[in-house]
Amino acid sequence: MNTAAMRSARFAPLLLAFLVVPSLAAAQEWSVEAHAGRVRSALDPSGVSDATAMLGLRYDDLTTGIRLSAGIPTRSEVPLWGALSAARRLEARAGAFFAGLDLAGHGFLLHDRSDRTIIDRGGLFGRPIERPGTPISGFAVAGQFLPGAGVQAGPVRAQVRGGVSHYESDFARQPFDRTALITDAKVGFTPTTAFRITTSARRYAVEDSAWTYAGVTAIAAHQRLSAWGTIGDWLNVETESMPWAVGAALRVHDRVTITTSARNDVLDPLYLTPPQTSWSLGASVRIGGRTTPAAPVPAAYSNGVATIRLEHAHANGAVKIAGDFNSWKPEPMQRAGDAWTYSARIAPGVYNYAFVSEAGEWFVPEKYPGRKPDGMGGFVAVLVVQP
Repeated sequence: MNTAAMRSARFAPLLLAFLVVPSLAAAQEWSVEAHAGRVRSALDPSGVSDATAMLGLRYDDLTTGIRLSAGIPTRSEVPLWGALSAARRLEARAGAFFAGLDLAGHGFLLHDRSDRTIIDRGGLFGRPIERPGTPISGFAVAGQFLPGAGVQAGPVRAQVRGGVSHYESDFARQPFDRTALITDAKVGFTPTTAFRITTSARRYAVEDSAWTYAGVTAIAAHQRLSAWGTIGDWLNVETESMPWAVGAALRVHDRVTITTSARNDVLDPLYLTPPQTSWSLGASVRIGGRTTPAAPVPAAYSNGVATIRLEHAHANGAVKIAGDFNSWKPEPMQRAGDAWTYSARIAPGVYNYAFVSEAGEWFVPEKYPGRKPDGMGGFVAVLVVQP
C-alpha cells in the first residue's frame, strides 16, 4: 500500500469515530432507507450511467448525521460500492451571536466487476483515472474542518466559515490526494417556521487555482409534505449547464416517509468526479431511537377555547405565538402572573406552533413539552386538543 493510502487508512477511522461515537449515546432517530434510480455517491469516480438501487442505514439528530449506504447494481457491469458518511456541528451562543465548528468525514469503497477503457475524470481537469482493460476498484476518504461565526437577528441568520477539506483516493492503482482551502458565507431568511430561503457563496482554493460558487436554496413545509430546491453557478468557470438540485418528502405514517430527489452536478473542484445528473425515488422507515416527546394538551380547554402557556423565565420581553391555528400569523400573548398565555377557539386536532420573541426571533424553549425539529433547522411544538 502506498504512503497516501496508509495515511488515509489511519485518517478515516479516527475522524469517523470522533463524529459517530459521541452521537450513539444520545441517539434520537435511526432509519433504514431504500432508493432506486440513477443513484451515486459523491466520491464515486465512475459516475452513474445505469439504473441502480441503494440500501442504507441513517441516524439524525439536531447536531449529527450518520449514513451508511451500499449500492445494489441492477446490471453485471455496474460496480458495487459502499459508503459511510458522518457530519457533526458544535455551536455556542451568546445572545444573538454564535460560533460553531462543522466537521464531516466520508469513506468510500468501490469494486468494479468489469474491465474499462480510459475515462477522463472530470472533463474540466482532464486527469485520467483508468488504464485500458483495468478495473476501477479502489477507495476514497475525505474530511472537512470548517469553523465559523455568525449572528441571528429575528428571522435573519448570517454566518461565515473558513477551513480546510482534504481528499485522498486510490482507484485503478492510481493514488491521488488533494487539499482545498474553503471559505463560504450564508444568509438565511426564515419568515415562518414553514419556509426558509438561503443565499450562499463558496470559494475553493487548491494550489494555484480557485473556484467560486454562488447559489440560492429554498425549503418549504406544510404538515406532512416538505420540498426543497437549490440552483447556482460557478462564477469563474464556463460550464455547459448550471448545477441544480430538487427534492421532496411526504410523511405517510409516523414512521414511514416517501422521498424523491434529482440533481445536476457540473463541477467538483475537490473530488474531481465527472459532471452528471442523478435522481432517485425511495422510502425511509424509522426503526428506533428516542421518539419525539409526547405532545402536550392545552393548559386549559373549555367550550372550544384552548389556552397555551409559556413560563416567563423562557422569554425576554413580550411574546407572540403563531401556528396552524392562526395561519402562522404571530399574535400577542397575554401576561398572567409568572407566565405568558394565549387563548383561542380551536377545534379538536393536532397543531404545530412556535413562539416569536420581541426581537422577531422564532423559538421553542429547549425543554418545552412537544418540542421537535421543524426540518429546516428550527423547532416547533406540537399541541393535541382532545374533544
